[in-house]
Amino acid sequence: MKHFYHTCFGVIVMKKKKSKTRVIRDECNEILNQIPHNLTKSQYKNIVRRYVEYCRREFDVQNFEDCKGYIQTYCDYLQNQGYTTSTIHTYISGVCKCWDVPLKLIEKPIRHISEYTKGRSKYHDKYRTATDLAAERWKDLVQFQMLTGIRRAELSRLTGKDLVFKDGIWNIFVRNGKGGKDSYIYVSDIDKVKPYFEGKGPNEKIFDEALFKNDLNLHWLRAKNAQLVYKLFEDRIKKYPTYRDELEKLVRKRWAEGNKDKKTGKPKPFPEDSINGKYVLRGLNRKFAIKNKLPFVYDKLILKAVSVLCLSHYRTDITILYMLYI
Repeated sequence: MKHFYHTCFGVIVMKKKKSKTRVIRDECNEILNQIPHNLTKSQYKNIVRRYVEYCRREFDVQNFEDCKGYIQTYCDYLQNQGYTTSTIHTYISGVCKCWDVPLKLIEKPIRHISEYTKGRSKYHDKYRTATDLAAERWKDLVQFQMLTGIRRAELSRLTGKDLVFKDGIWNIFVRNGKGGKDSYIYVSDIDKVKPYFEGKGPNEKIFDEALFKNDLNLHWLRAKNAQLVYKLFEDRIKKYPTYRDELEKLVRKRWAEGNKDKKTGKPKPFPEDSINGKYVLRGLNRKFAIKNKLPFVYDKLILKAVSVLCLSHYRTDITILYMLYI
């Protein structure tokens, strides 16, 4: 649809009126633009664009508020279309964020860790690497990633000043990581990691940007590091029982520093039940572990330590996902 208006020079100009779909999307973008992290913002905008188009196509919604009532219907639609459980959770999470709807109110298919496929194995068929992790040209990058497990984008930004000693241990300081958060990543072997930083200026990159123009399965290496650190903590507790208390204190401290409520700025309540006892896999996850000769019982405190100190996401269920990589 077009409408006419007169310019100051008396010339009639034709201007295309925005479609209702475009108007709704613009309102969504205004909300999502408040997200500080560009990658998350971009992902959510794409998710919401699909949802708005669905609502316009299927229900002829007229405005932003009308879309709010079809989130559950959209979730059911995605499931009927054959989308994976993980993808459905991702899509619905973005939609709920935009319309400020608690995610727990939407009935979603149960997500089984064993069904998650991203980078699950070194050469997973669906995510097969175009280059070889064992190739000489990638040797330094691969070894560093195996020892630290830092995300690809975070790796590319590391500089000479990012190796720091804090809380009695060596860490790599990650600036503006996932979700726009800063974090300290535990260094399991300082003797092997330190040489990467030696001779580098404070603002000099550790790795050349050209090293990241590849299809290396760095996500698999991130999981391997998580498994390595879990075993390291487990062995240390067996050898030095008092280390368990030290590890718990460190986990609580880092939780309070890095896991804060966005609105209040205060640390989120620490989940006490997440560090006591054992985490026992059940159902499909247990079958997957047994089939692949992996443990199906884990120490909750060590899982939380890996989550907070290494993976920097504060979620035990995601840590279990990394324990099941093969």
